[in-house]
Amino acid sequence: MGVGVLAGGCSQPQVARVLGVSQSVVSRMWNRYQTYCDLTHRHGGGRQRATTQAKDRCFVIQARRQRFMNATTLRNNVENATGVRVSTQTVLNRLNSVGMRTRRPAIRIPLMLQHFQTRLQWARGHVTRTLNDWTPVLFTDESRFCVGFTDRRTRVRRMTH
Repeated sequence: MGVGVLAGGCSQPQVARVLGVSQSVVSRMWNRYQTYCDLTHRHGGGRQRATTQAKDRCFVIQARRQRFMNATTLRNNVENATGVRVSTQTVLNRLNSVGMRTRRPAIRIPLMLQHFQTRLQWARGHVTRTLNDWTPVLFTDESRFCVGFTDRRTRVRRMTH
């Protein structure tokens, strides 16, 4: 519709108002029509991918085999094997696209019967405390907050569900 109206003598801003798009869209459409005599969308714009699907599979296979390997080491191993240089961020993007994210492995001390009994005894001993008794108490959840780049913890790759 837009090309016919433009060929009929209407201006680009008028066509843009009728179609509800910006004037630059109409201008690009008109230039494409004059150059190629066609308005079909042409793919291929943007930056080319640094890796192929086969190399992406290589990243995933290496990460599944060695789940504790960090992205930099994984990148170096695949670079040595394939000869293709990619950034660490590219490796992370390829692994994230298949659902492999890093997690901190949960290491918990198994609770024994004595632990349960000690906790229950503590709770029963403090059940009669009032709100004023708890006011000076500071509770912590022992969370760690990382302000810098890394917290130096070993991470493991796992598939997300």
